[in-house]
Amino acid sequence: MFGNSLVDTLTSKEVNLSHIKLILYSEELARSDLGGHINSLISNVSVRPQTSVAICRGKAEDFFKNVTPVLETSPARYYDLILSSFNYTSESAGTELLDFYTAAQSIDRECAAVLAEITKKDESGQSEQGGNNVQGNNENSGISGGGSQSNNEKSEAKFAGIAVFKGSKMVGEISPELTMGHLIITNELQDGTITVEDIENPTKLVSISLRQNKACKFDVKIENDTPKIKIQVYLDAHLQSSSATTDYLNNDNKHLLNKKVEEKVTEIVNDYLNKLIELDSDIAGLGREARQNFLTWKEFEDLNWQEIFKNSEFEVSTSAALNVSQIVFHRLPNK
Repeated sequence: MFGNSLVDTLTSKEVNLSHIKLILYSEELARSDLGGHINSLISNVSVRPQTSVAICRGKAEDFFKNVTPVLETSPARYYDLILSSFNYTSESAGTELLDFYTAAQSIDRECAAVLAEITKKDESGQSEQGGNNVQGNNENSGISGGGSQSNNEKSEAKFAGIAVFKGSKMVGEISPELTMGHLIITNELQDGTITVEDIENPTKLVSISLRQNKACKFDVKIENDTPKIKIQVYLDAHLQSSSATTDYLNNDNKHLLNKKVEEKVTEIVNDYLNKLIELDSDIAGLGREARQNFLTWKEFEDLNWQEIFKNSEFEVSTSAALNVSQIVFHRLPNK
């Protein structure tokens, strides 16, 4: 890269980019075209293919200035932890440089990236906008929901949702509320939480923890350039808490709650898929499921998936196995 060569001629040290954990682009640049930038980075042997890619509203420089880690002294370690938060939250998704490049070059899917922004806080310390605040004062909780914050949480930077691309140009975004739909369809939901109304008292809420117990099942058929896509979602669900007094150990009540959970998840997935149709971008990679209907690559190329995707019709169903006991939902991984 020319910039690196120029710096090398002016300093006694050689610039090495192998330590980079995050490549952050401004939204303005992303909406123009990132093709040349990504191609240059992926061909640079000192840049790791696993480097995270994110898009920032406003200036990337301002975003970095507003991130103030409290417990992490190493910036590289800090961003490494923050950008892996999709492993324990359903409001963020991970994107690596190699995957971004591959998707941008593919004809059966589009690329996406983590969306970052700077938020303002009111006098009470609460964020004025929704999303996941980057606090940096806990190694295992770098991203937390937009609730009350402690005095140590000074950062106004956050990762909120997904930037959606068509080719190498950004065309829109997926909100944090619909990011769970993306994680489900791409089989990456490891730990997420939803709330549903209590079956006896609609003014009370029930908190449900979710994770995928097996991959989604897809059935894609093409009729007159209209993809008809059936999606079956499989989830494990666990009742975390309830503000009501309903007895969910009762099988009838448990069945009704399970149905509410399935309906809620189906709604989230449908809203997510409808947003993809609106943006005309298959970041879910449904084209990879469609190509299985063709014997040769040439036949799939002739289909022109990226052009007909916007005509897609979806039929989503969810199967959730609800656990309402006090037994631990899942064990922490051994380290």
